[in-house]
Amino acid sequence: MIIPIAQAYVGDISPEGEEGTWMGYFNAAFFTGFGFGPLLGGVLTDHFGMNAAFYTMGGLGGAISMPAASALTVEEGRKFGMGSTIRCIYHVNEYRYGYRANCIWGNS
Repeated sequence: MIIPIAQAYVGDISPEGEEGTWMGYFNAAFFTGFGFGPLLGGVLTDHFGMNAAFYTMGGLGGAISMPAASALTVEEGRKFGMGSTIRCIYHVNEYRYGYRANCIWGNS
């Protein structure tokens, strides 16, 4: 459910005319993680036990969340809140793999 929202954000912050390039970078990073994640999890589980894979996942998620949260921006004048988040979830589910750009920022 987060992928369409992340794709919309990448499209929104990309320089005009370069959206395809940046979407390609996003998809490459996403599918690289899909490919190497199970491999890394299997290696960690074999060598250190099942808990090591989950501790590593939690540590990496926590380590990246702070820089990501500080780097993400919202244009001034756009609102974002729980009500708009619920509407976004509804619209993302409604369109399955599509999104409405205004929905991302709560202007739906």
